[in-house]
Amino acid sequence: MNRKTRQLILASIAIVLAIVLVLFSANRRVAKDPVPPHDVVPMAAWLVRHPTDWLTAAALSDAALDSSLPRRLDVWRASYALARHTAPNLQNPPAAFVRGGLFHWYELGDADRKAVLEAAAPLLGDPQIFTEVHQPLWQLTRDFDYLVRNAPHSLGALEDLRIMAASNGLFAEYRQTRNAVARERLATFERTHASLPPHELPSLLPRRLSTDDEPLIVRILQELHRQSYEPARFGDPTTVMIDYAIAHRLQPLEALAPFVDAGKVIPDTTRARLARALGRDTDAALIEMSSVIPPEPAPSSRPEWRGTCGANELCDLARTTLQWKGGTLEIEAGTVQSDQIPPYVEIYADDARVAEGEITNARRFALPLAPGVHRLEVRLVNPRIGNNVQRRVRLS
Repeated sequence: MNRKTRQLILASIAIVLAIVLVLFSANRRVAKDPVPPHDVVPMAAWLVRHPTDWLTAAALSDAALDSSLPRRLDVWRASYALARHTAPNLQNPPAAFVRGGLFHWYELGDADRKAVLEAAAPLLGDPQIFTEVHQPLWQLTRDFDYLVRNAPHSLGALEDLRIMAASNGLFAEYRQTRNAVARERLATFERTHASLPPHELPSLLPRRLSTDDEPLIVRILQELHRQSYEPARFGDPTTVMIDYAIAHRLQPLEALAPFVDAGKVIPDTTRARLARALGRDTDAALIEMSSVIPPEPAPSSRPEWRGTCGANELCDLARTTLQWKGGTLEIEAGTVQSDQIPPYVEIYADDARVAEGEITNARRFALPLAPGVHRLEVRLVNPRIGNNVQRRVRLS
């Protein structure tokens, strides 16, 4: 490119810019971006002139029911219809419509309430939205099945539903969601284990284990056996998982061998038990000699509950180790406070759920146990009464 060509190009650019400057000076309105109003009546007038402005239409559906307009319900419905028509694939219009409807739920008729729930259903598939609105939706509708049908396929949503069911006395639904949570934990492992580092795998487990979680524990052991890992990077609930694997002789237990030599990662008690379970008696003896390991509670012939919050009062979890001669053990549980929703307890023997149920005044649970030493747990699944006070259940 010679000098003359460059001069022609620069001159052409200058001419174009001069033309643009003249046009701008003659019509400066093109530089102004009109700002939609924020009050309800001006917003309605704005939409008459700008019918494709779905943002303003959504904002109007959000604010219409807060206004004193005599036909605010019509404005709420019509603005949502316009926003949904112009932006059918976005969440903003239904979110605004639902938000307005939920805040004014008791002003709505059956048809409008149904419309709000229909608009909310697709939104609940978003885990964050579900977490934020499932409690208000329950309080307004008392429709647990609706929440179950539209909940996202996530562990967090199922946990929310499980806690909600137990807290509100929906014990059949609690049992269903409890089983669904165990299945979802295993499904989450199968979906994610290839991308998760080994030290994050135990985080898929609940803080309290039972035989419901055994398939997942076995899969985690198999994955740890396949990989190399650094024990120091592991956190909770690794110790609980190792104790369970030892107690139930789960395989491949060799997957946990690196924890024997990793001090301060898991308690020395667990390290010594793991070493013995792996046939490393010398290592177990060295760990026991170099550590202060408290003795385990001696089994008793009748339940002596640990972890209670008073004289044999269950507030969350109670444990005992029992030396049993065989036959049926009876545990009686009785209410301490009055509440519309009864307490619900689960009883575990050697990590297997052997009895459960709600307690109205008092209830006796009969547990057939084989002769031998048994670890018993009683878990209270709804530990708060209606005014958020700690619930108490007396054990005897």
